Amino acid sequence: MIWDVVTHYPRTGIYELPSATTALKIDNDFDIYPNPVNDVMVIQYPKESDANDYRYDVLNALGKIVLSGNEQYINTGQLPAGCYVLKIGNGYKRFIKS
Repeated sequence: MIWDVVTHYPRTGIYELPSATTALKIDNDFDIYPNPVNDVMVIQYPKESDANDYRYDVLNALGKIVLSGNEQYINTGQLPAGCYVLKIGNGYKRFIKS
């Protein structure tokens, strides 16, 4: 009983985290282009929505947030080349910065 209170783990001590592929299968109601991106990436939201209603985070390969905001155009010029994930709400899109 005290084990349940002290930790979030089941009594076995084994905790299963979702894999990266499982996490990326969540609802994506937006699109991004171009991919790969050089300087500016565009987020295309559903037609009935406004870009200001959404907040995005750009995550690097380690899961650290490197950019965030709510604009429709993301300036990626300051990011080093590599693979990134754009997270908006429960949706995820992978992109490459060249």
